[in-house]
Amino acid sequence: MSVLFSLIVIIVVAAILVVAAFAFIKLLQLIFPDAIGEGSGRVSGWLEWFRNSIVPKFVIVGVLSIVMLVPFDMLRGVVSERHGHYRSVLQDISETWGGPQQIYGPMLVIPFVETYTTLEIITDKEGNEKEVSKTYEKDKHFVILPEQLNIDYQLQDDLRQRGIYKSLVYTSDIQLSGEFEIPDLTPLSKHIKTIEYDKAYLAVRLSDIQAINEISPVTWNQQSFRFDSGLQLAIHKGSQAQIDTTAEYSKAGRMVRNAVESTSSANHASIPPGFHAKLSGINAGQPSSFSIQLNVNGSYGLRFAPFGRVTDVIMKSTWPHPSFQGSVLPNSHDISDQGFTAEWHIPSIARNYPQSFVLENTSVDIGEFQAGVDLVETVSLYSKVTRAVKYGILFIGLTFLTFLIFEIGAIRKRLHIIQYALIGGVLALFYLCLLSLSEHMQFLQSYLVSAAICISIICLYTWAATRSFFRAIIILVLLAALYTVLYALLNLEDYALLVGTGLLLVVTIVLMYITRHINHASVTDAVPASEKA
Repeated sequence: MSVLFSLIVIIVVAAILVVAAFAFIKLLQLIFPDAIGEGSGRVSGWLEWFRNSIVPKFVIVGVLSIVMLVPFDMLRGVVSERHGHYRSVLQDISETWGGPQQIYGPMLVIPFVETYTTLEIITDKEGNEKEVSKTYEKDKHFVILPEQLNIDYQLQDDLRQRGIYKSLVYTSDIQLSGEFEIPDLTPLSKHIKTIEYDKAYLAVRLSDIQAINEISPVTWNQQSFRFDSGLQLAIHKGSQAQIDTTAEYSKAGRMVRNAVESTSSANHASIPPGFHAKLSGINAGQPSSFSIQLNVNGSYGLRFAPFGRVTDVIMKSTWPHPSFQGSVLPNSHDISDQGFTAEWHIPSIARNYPQSFVLENTSVDIGEFQAGVDLVETVSLYSKVTRAVKYGILFIGLTFLTFLIFEIGAIRKRLHIIQYALIGGVLALFYLCLLSLSEHMQFLQSYLVSAAICISIICLYTWAATRSFFRAIIILVLLAALYTVLYALLNLEDYALLVGTGLLLVVTIVLMYITRHINHASVTDAVPASEKA
């Protein structure tokens, strides 16, 4: 509505200025009838020149073209507002369906207990000091990452609609499999009291566990163990150690940061929620195989961390527009209209954290190295409309120049400045029509309908104003060509600058050819002979 209001204001102001100018001239003619009137000499000659010459019209139309930047700037504001509302709806859908999924794991966690003996000097009631030996126990966790990690993704894209907006989402079947090598923890520390293999568990971190549709029990050495919620990885605040899962997630400039969260306990801090499975039959020195299957919802894209000493990932999707992201790109990929397939082979030497560590003694950033894909649309609706508005001043200028060239060849069939303003208003309304229609139909269809409406209005108005069917046909061809070139520019992201520059060169050459016979006399015919002398 603000754009329509600005267009109406511009037209009304232009009309008021024209009426005021004519009223001022009539007033001067009444006050100074001898100096200002028909055949009154110098002043009358200049008034006639201003009225009939094409030069002042060029100046006025140029000023009007600059004024037309105001509604175009307001149009950009409307597009930005609608785009912001669209992103808000996408965020709401993402929160209910599932956000960008990041998977870290699995990690094998083995608790152990260390004992420490210290000597303390205490003072009894009588003031005597004596040395006392005290023993402390500390619970710690040894984290082991898999020797071989295989991740198999099967992504199925889908669209979720809320109101007039649609959001791209996906459902993914994820299979994790591989092998752990469990070392002997006895040499780890001379303070080890017990190694609690019977309390070992497998932990997997998923960024949005609420979006899990189904998860199967983990298969560990041919045995099945049920998953429970929570990672069960906690450390005392007094320790400097932590596992940091901070990660940056991009989607066309979108950054999603998953940071370490605090639990409700006042004495502990833990990494974000995930799920874990308590295991049995853990033996040092023996390799152990595992397999996990789950089905999750997500949006925008997904990431994985290469936890294995060797990590092999296969990703297949039905979405044909992937954007591979992260610290490393796939070793191979195949993209077609039916979807894409990508494969990664990542050795552990590519990252900066070890294959095993004591959680309480080590600061590990497991999110510093990740890879994955974003599911993107080639060019979004609002970015296309925004780019189209940027070429609006070019449309205004070329259309006004065409009408001015008509006036050069036909002095008696000139357009009024209000008519120029109305034509500019219709050209601006094209973008408002395009925005409103494209939210309800395909962009190409809305573009064709908007262009047909605006071209028809301008051509009929040209025919009515100039009484020339030939000139109306020329305007029809010009505008049709302009809108065709504009649509090409909107779809040629990589070559938009080249095509736009070529268009300007062609227009310049055409204008130079058309105006090649214009001379000084042709634009000063209305000046009296006395002034020419």
